[in-house]
Amino acid sequence: MLGPGPFIGLSIRTVEQAAAAPLALLDYVGIGGVYATTSKTSGKSPIGLDGLRKVVGVFRERIGNFPTCGIAGITAANAEAVIAAGADGVSVISALSHRPDPQAAARELRAVVDAALKRYAPKVPAVGAHGHAQETGA
Repeated sequence: MLGPGPFIGLSIRTVEQAAAAPLALLDYVGIGGVYATTSKTSGKSPIGLDGLRKVVGVFRERIGNFPTCGIAGITAANAEAVIAAGADGVSVISALSHRPDPQAAARELRAVVDAALKRYAPKVPAVGAHGHAQETGA
């Protein structure tokens, strides 16, 4: 069951999936895995920053600034590169759960992502199908 304000996303790996994504039904897309991760085993190779950039490019061509986030293997050390490649945010598990102080790790990651968004983000806010504005940040 969905609550009164559902926020619906879809994970995308390829430009073909991006071209076929039902954007009228989605609020955002998660793109990746950008990097290798220990959180999940998919058996698939990471798409890397170039793959992320290409998939984001498909969404920009299709609909403009549709909300995107990079997924898999993202940490405070590489989050800026993910934003620079075109993502509006990041989705993480290990970057927080494997740290001795997850709250401090979250603050560090948020600071990195916020600084990167100020530098690289499109000027037009990203808004999904249900009118949810993409909150900038992690």
